[in-house]
Order: sequence, then structure tokens, then C-alpha cells
Amino acid sequence: MFRSSTVRGVTDHPVSLRSLFAVVAVVTVATVVAIVATAAVVSAVFAVVLPVFAISAVLVGW
Repeated sequence: MFRSSTVRGVTDHPVSLRSLFAVVAVVTVATVVAIVATAAVVSAVFAVVLPVFAISAVLVGW
């Protein structure tokens, strides 16, 4: 009984490390995806806002 529990604890240890690495990998991927999504949103906002400023500047300039 006690030996099997220590064996289970030893065999569970790499599994917990794997799950920890999996969590770190998921968090890293989620962070990269969030950064890319934020950059895409910012570029989309600039793509909409800059032409509006340009058109208004041309209209005011004329």
C-alpha cells in the first residue's frame, strides 16, 4: 500500500510537470494571440481613422 502510493507519487510527478508546461504553453500562446489581435485592432483603427483625417484635412485645405 505505502510503496504503491510512493510509486504513484513518483509517476504523478512528471505528469504534473507536463501539465505545468502545458499551462505555460497555453498561457504563452494566448498572450501571443492577444498581442497579435491587439495589433490587428490598432492597425484596423488606424486604417479607418487616418483616411478620415486625410480627407478632412484635404477638405479643410481646399
